[in-house]
Amino acid sequence: MARHAVWVSVVLAVWVGGCTVDPPLRKVTEKIFPRPIGVRVVELESEDADVRREAVLAIAKSQKVKSVPTLVRLMCTVARRDPEPMVRAAAARSLGRIEGEDVVGTLVYLLMSDPSAYVRVDAALSLGRKAAAEGIGALAQARRSDPDGDVRLAAAGALVAFKDRSAAEALMGGLEDSDIAHARRCWEGLRYMTGQDIPRQRGAWEEFFASAEDPFARYGRAPPLPKGKSQRPLLTKGLPEFIKELFKEDVREGELK
Repeated sequence: MARHAVWVSVVLAVWVGGCTVDPPLRKVTEKIFPRPIGVRVVELESEDADVRREAVLAIAKSQKVKSVPTLVRLMCTVARRDPEPMVRAAAARSLGRIEGEDVVGTLVYLLMSDPSAYVRVDAALSLGRKAAAEGIGALAQARRSDPDGDVRLAAAGALVAFKDRSAAEALMGGLEDSDIAHARRCWEGLRYMTGQDIPRQRGAWEEFFASAEDPFARYGRAPPLPKGKSQRPLLTKGLPEFIKELFKEDVREGELK
């Protein structure tokens, strides 16, 4: 009994001690004694960006965020205005799992305007998770013209969540992109959206959508990708010829043919 009392005292001391506790032990105690949402809201004003980021994630996981519109608006404000990209990115990820006024509008704003590519990636992924029609235009623009390749890939992947012809048209626009990874992501997305085994040729896809009554009837049933020509040269000649064949063609381009 005495040992049990000592353990309780230690846990309480740790809980009250707050920042003086080692992070792993603090996480354990917070599992047992989670901080009230009111405390988390106050932590959003902390000068420590890590504290603010943890507060954002904790609020997003709380059941109260589903029933208190003020908390949703607060998360939107943090996503737009926090000075640290990692905090805004955490808020953008969290908004993908939250319903409320201005959530989609905030994600669109982040995707179009935030200076950090990390934030724009998370905003794109959250827009895809929500699959709200208002996000298609922003995702299409980001896929086409964002200066960061990772953002463009994220936008292309997010467009796959929409059973919408305009989303498909945005992906068709990337089929002939000079970035092979991006072109492949668009191609795989169209195959997933339609379940059709169509080559990576924009004209062929446009013909399919023009004639299909319900192009998304097989949504989510992508056929297996075709296997391209093997990119491994055979050592049947001398070493110079082998090396020349090795660098003759871009491996990713060969796989897409």
